[in-house]
Amino acid sequence: MKNQFAFCHFVLLLSTLLLAAGCSKQAVEDAEMAVESTAETIAEDAEAMVEEGGAMVSGLGEAAMSSLAPLKEKFGGLEALKDKPAELKAAVVELIQSIEGKADGITLPEGAATALETVKEKLVALREYLEGEVDQAKIDEQLKGIMDSVKSGLGMESE
Repeated sequence: MKNQFAFCHFVLLLSTLLLAAGCSKQAVEDAEMAVESTAETIAEDAEAMVEEGGAMVSGLGEAAMSSLAPLKEKFGGLEALKDKPAELKAAVVELIQSIEGKADGITLPEGAATALETVKEKLVALREYLEGEVDQAKIDEQLKGIMDSVKSGLGMESE
């Protein structure tokens, strides 16, 4: 609305200047049509650029999130290993390496990147805990924290 108001004032000013300069009414009308046509083209181009930019951003976000999908299966497998500390530790180490590899290859939206970093920190803490004597209740607690972070921060459900 504000742009239309400014455009109308511009056309009126241009018309007044052309008439004051002694241009014919036809020249003024031709100038008004040229200005109006240019304005429409600019508006259409700007709209197309905004739509294209939005699609690109959306596409990047979808591509980034879909590249995280393979991690879903790995997260789901952690629960099955909670009674096997040595195997759980190996799976956690592999998952940490996968996360680090994914982080190097893609640009995630800020929220997803933060969530992934939080999950990685929790996995590192679990890996360190599994290096010593373990308590099953503590393993369950740490796995629950990891899975809650995965579900809430990355929007992934475990299998």
